[in-house]
Amino acid sequence: MKTIIYVSDKIRKSYKKLSVNELPDKREMQSHQNSWNAHYVVIFGKRCWVVTHSITRYTVIVPDVKADKLANFRYFFLDNMINQLIRKHLVDPNKIQGFIGDIEFFPTNGDRSCIAFINKRIEDIEYWKYKVENFEDFPFWTMASNFNDLGSKRIDGKRTYIRPNQEMLTLIDECA
Repeated sequence: MKTIIYVSDKIRKSYKKLSVNELPDKREMQSHQNSWNAHYVVIFGKRCWVVTHSITRYTVIVPDVKADKLANFRYFFLDNMINQLIRKHLVDPNKIQGFIGDIEFFPTNGDRSCIAFINKRIEDIEYWKYKVENFEDFPFWTMASNFNDLGSKRIDGKRTYIRPNQEMLTLIDECA
């Protein structure tokens, strides 16, 4: 499966070497099940990407993303996602790798609901920046795992509460 990550303008300006494709047409964007939105936050001088799945609202925090290591972003993303899921559930890493597949970057798709969700997660991270003394002690996996355990409201014409961990595990199983 192919993974699409819609990056914020802030990421595009900060990472000049990032290869960003043209935005696909609206029908293709809506039909793709594995699309994510990304933004970054600076923690102790290091850029950390907050990447949220558009459908399930599952959030992955990828710490210390450097421009010269963007070619290996897939591996950093997979490592963090697998470690977050393993903290809470028994998960087959091969299923996750098959689900993620190749990663392609696109400019932001303007999904205001998902972007607002990311901004809320960044606000939570900003709070924790003042509770931790240095970057090495920052609990990225634990924090993201806890974000994904919390019920969150999603509005798709109706109001429902979802648990991102459960939604993501179901989606991975369906696609594997």
